[in-house]
Amino acid sequence: MSQQYPEVRFPDFDDYWTEVKIEKFVKFSKGKGISKTEITANGKVSCVRYGELYTEYNQIIEDVKSRTNEIDGLVYSKGNEVIIPSSGETAYDIATASCVMKEGIALGGDLNILTSKHEGRFLAYMLSGIRKLDLARKAQGISVIHLYSKHISEITVKIPSLPEQQKIAEFLSTVDKKIQALTKKKELLESYKKGVMQQIFKQEIRFRKEDGSDYPEWEEKRLDEVCEFLDNLRKPIKASERVKISGQFPYYGASGIIDYVSDFLFDGEYVLLGEDGANIVTRSTRLAFCVRGKFWVNNHAHVMKSNGNNRFLAEALERINYEKYNTGTAQPKLNSQVCKAIKLMMPVVEEQSKIANFLTAIDDKINVVARQIEKMKEWKKGLLQQMFV
Repeated sequence: MSQQYPEVRFPDFDDYWTEVKIEKFVKFSKGKGISKTEITANGKVSCVRYGELYTEYNQIIEDVKSRTNEIDGLVYSKGNEVIIPSSGETAYDIATASCVMKEGIALGGDLNILTSKHEGRFLAYMLSGIRKLDLARKAQGISVIHLYSKHISEITVKIPSLPEQQKIAEFLSTVDKKIQALTKKKELLESYKKGVMQQIFKQEIRFRKEDGSDYPEWEEKRLDEVCEFLDNLRKPIKASERVKISGQFPYYGASGIIDYVSDFLFDGEYVLLGEDGANIVTRSTRLAFCVRGKFWVNNHAHVMKSNGNNRFLAEALERINYEKYNTGTAQPKLNSQVCKAIKLMMPVVEEQSKIANFLTAIDDKINVVARQIEKMKEWKKGLLQQMFV
């Protein structure tokens, strides 16, 4: 006999959960297409587009991100609808459900809209959790994956009484609110750090010596005056070894870790600066970063050791406009001679260290909150498995 109640349950309930196909209690409908060009910050109508379910929302939709103006044929929520994307890039991605809590939200095209008398939040948590793989298996397609209402309707689920559905939904909603509060805290810390760093590097904020006196003014320096280039120690993987190498030491490239290896060249703290790649122009990732420990570096990143503070140097290099130093054609590139001639404003070593320590302290706070978020998400993931059948 299959399991009739979940591993984790509130003590007020002891009835068996009912097994039923979704088609027996859900009415399906579709949204109305809302294009990107129809999204406007000053729109009169709040709306949800299918692509936003992957990036903007979890299982509960209360604060809607996008707005549009009134369009003929818009489909509006009445509250408690569950929406599931009907197309996407991967089956696992589109196997996600969200409950729209408010009335009057325009629901975009490529959305399956599920309406029922059951608790919408409960259904969204269930379909995004213990039934996620069931949804993914129903998806069809190759380059574009589709998930149609006729496939969703065939899925068999187990549901408790409405009061128990509401109790579970309220509890999980509280967990989500804690995750959202921590996420907001992290965003505020990151925003604070960004603002302070701008002021520091504009020299609008200055640090002082222990006796309260001023440090000397910042001076313009060539990069090769403030650090040592160690590119001769870089070690690319041979063509015959271009497979994943298992090991405990990070192998760095132009934009971060690309592999792990069983040996190391560097032991200590260094600054890496991307030598080639589109991010040199687009800055889609950090171009300069400070690393410490034992690691390899391939020939797509310059290796530098600061004569002062490595962390400060990495932050200073992040503020350079590298596009004007690009020596590549089809592939953006920063050769070592050009890099060595880059000019940047530098304070004395003592002030560099104070700035670096200050920024590290902010990073530590951000990392603490980030770990709390991940811990809460893992806890929620477990709950989504244990509180449903």
